[in-house]
Amino acid sequence: ATSEATMTWSSANGYDVDAGMGQVHKDAAISNEVSPVMAQKNIKRPVIFGVAADSGCGKSTFLRRVNAIFGTTTSKAHTPTGDLITTICLDDFHTLDRTGRKDTGISALDVKANNFKLMADQLKALKQGRAIKKPIY
Repeated sequence: ATSEATMTWSSANGYDVDAGMGQVHKDAAISNEVSPVMAQKNIKRPVIFGVAADSGCGKSTFLRRVNAIFGTTTSKAHTPTGDLITTICLDDFHTLDRTGRKDTGISALDVKANNFKLMADQLKALKQGRAIKKPIY
């Protein structure tokens, strides 16, 4: 495929998680072929690294600077725009929004409040060079 429009997509496993609030992440998908950017730029193996730390310690600032090195800009909502780098935030895989967590009494730190299956499947696909459509919190 030469563009996202010509790619074929499969629903990502884990898209049907129901944390008592109905179906979540129903638009999440994984491409069936190598990302057009990877193919066009002859990138054989993507690099994935994780950044984890306490709130307010500078993770977002650090990642904005890394993104800038690769010509990618990041909005205030932590959404990167560019071809060579993306940011995947754990918040994007929450199964409940703030109202849902309040109504159910489930904390964002609870395993049930996060769709780790979808995150793992999408990270695996990225490692294989495939494109993803990830949720945005």
